Amino acid sequence: MDVQAQVPIVGEHSGRDRTPDDDYLTVMMLSAGLAGIVQRRKQAAGGSAKEAGLLPAPWRVGFSRLWWRFAHQGLRPLDSDLALLELCAQPLAT
Repeated sequence: MDVQAQVPIVGEHSGRDRTPDDDYLTVMMLSAGLAGIVQRRKQAAGGSAKEAGLLPAPWRVGFSRLWWRFAHQGLRPLDSDLALLELCAQPLAT
């Protein structure tokens, strides 16, 4: 999937108009999820990894919010966490 495509910014969500708060919440969830991933990696490197398995809950929520955002816009949703990580590496504005 080409993650260079722009994230949709206009449309409907759950039968209501989208607001900037919707975008803010999605970005904050993804940010918290990325921070959790980094923390887990540091713990694993230090030998004190307690949690294994699923990605952090904020990451999963942010991913699902973005997935639905793409779907509601008629765009092909992201197909994996790796695709979302690649998208997160892109600047928000140029």
